[in-house]
Order: sequence, then C-alpha cells, then structure tokens
Amino acid sequence: MDTLVTGTVTGPTGELLAGASYVCIVDHGTAGFEMRRTELPSGATDGDGRFHCVTELALRANVTRILIELRPGRPFQSTIALVCTWQAGGCAGTPVIVANRAPPEGPGWLGLRGSVGLWGGTTGGLLGNVNANTVAQSFEPHLGYHIGVFGQLRTGGLALRLGAGYVNAGALFLGATYLTNDAFDVSVLAFPLDLRVRLGPLDLFAGPEVQLSRSPGAGEDFAAALEAWVLHGGGGASLRLGHFFSEIRYILGLTGTTQERFVVGAVPVVLAGTHRSHMLRLSVGWAWWD
Repeated sequence: MDTLVTGTVTGPTGELLAGASYVCIVDHGTAGFEMRRTELPSGATDGDGRFHCVTELALRANVTRILIELRPGRPFQSTIALVCTWQAGGCAGTPVIVANRAPPEGPGWLGLRGSVGLWGGTTGGLLGNVNANTVAQSFEPHLGYHIGVFGQLRTGGLALRLGAGYVNAGALFLGATYLTNDAFDVSVLAFPLDLRVRLGPLDLFAGPEVQLSRSPGAGEDFAAALEAWVLHGGGGASLRLGHFFSEIRYILGLTGTTQERFVVGAVPVVLAGTHRSHMLRLSVGWAWWD
C-alpha cells in the first residue's frame, strides 16, 4: 500500500485542527468528463493536524486528482479541497487545507437547535364572493403590508417555526354594496405555525395561521360584525442566502372573516356563505443561527 500524500488542516487563523474528521477522495476523471470518484477509508487528523491518504488504486498521471473532504463538525463546516493532481513521481509539496468556520449555532436542547428572526413585506389578496341579502357581492383585489418576528426549533432537515406579526390587509371589503364606506383597511395580528422541510438552500413549509381581527377604520357597527379570530391554512417556499431569506406564502381562510348575520347602519345583513379570504405574502427576512 503506497502513501499518496499527507498534509495539514488548519483553521482560518492558522491554528492546527487536530481530530478533524476527513475522507480522501480519488477522482479518476478530468473535471466534467467521465467523473468517477472513490472514497478511501475516513480518518481524523493527528495531533499535528495532519491527514494521510493511502490507496492501492491504479492512478493516471495528469488525470487522477486527490481531494480531501472535511466532514461537517465543530468548529468547521464541510470543506472539499483539491490536494493535488497525481504525477508519475507522486504529489509534490505538502498541501495545507484551510477549514471554513461554521456559523454560530443557536441554543440547543435535546438535540434541537433554536433560531430567531424578522420578516416583512407586501400582502395582496382577494375576498371570496358571497351573496348578501340575496345580492351577489364581488370584491376587488387588496394590497397591504406585514412585519413580524419568529422563533424556530430545528432538528436535521425538519423545523417547527412560530411567528407573530402585524398584517395590514388593505381594503379587504372594497366592492361590498352593503357598506357606505368600503375603502377602510383591515388589519390583523397573525400567528403562523409552520412545519418546514429543508432541501439545500430551499425551505418548503405548510401549516395553520390564526388571525386576530382589528379594523379601526370600519366604524363601530361593522367592526362588531368581524369575527374576533379567523383560522387560515397555507404554505409556501423560502430561499436562504446566508442569514438573509426571501419567501412566498399562500394563505386560504378556513373560517369566515365576518359573522353570517350582522347589522350595518340599522340594516340587517344576511350572508349566503361566509367571507373567506385568499392572501399572498411576499416577504424578506433575516434569521439568526438558522
């Protein structure tokens, strides 16, 4: 068994990393053409931070490449580095691999990692059509904004995230014939609970959301017609770029926004069906420790 190459693993400030788990990879093809990689038995750097790659495989001069992959673990994250291209006389020099520092982790408990963050953006949507006193009601699209915070617990590729935010839904009832003034904004306090699955830089999520209604511009008579709380369901996707992320979320009302019977200006209103809202939120945010 011939020794191919040895080298040293250091941290970003030059410190030797002893006990760093690594695996040697023999790349049998040129980049992009007939790539065939063989992993040799893994090991850990010695007290001097040195790694050793040995193999009995047939090597081709100027074609076979030797790589080192540092396995994820504190205080570094996964790093793959080209050690050398094999020559007839072996690998010249003593390679040095600089390991990338892993980002700091949030607080942990029973294998779960915690993180917190901020999110905000624009909210658009449409209220579902109903009949009010046998008159068909169709509503115009509305546009608003939202801002909030969240906390999250993660284990591996799964996470549970609870958010709390203020949502201005815009003129939700614009187009209602039973209202003298239909241009008022409706605002809610939203509490989404997401189950999230991580696929590389992409998070897919789904879950319920409870909204507590507020509408200071609606007038006292119609404000009393709004349900105190509304249950929604929804889902979407989030793209992470370091601590920054962008997100799209679709939300569907599972319960009605208003009561089915209410009074506006001494006029009784009876709905055939319930006001269910459809919302689309586009958000950007920042997460710590995620």
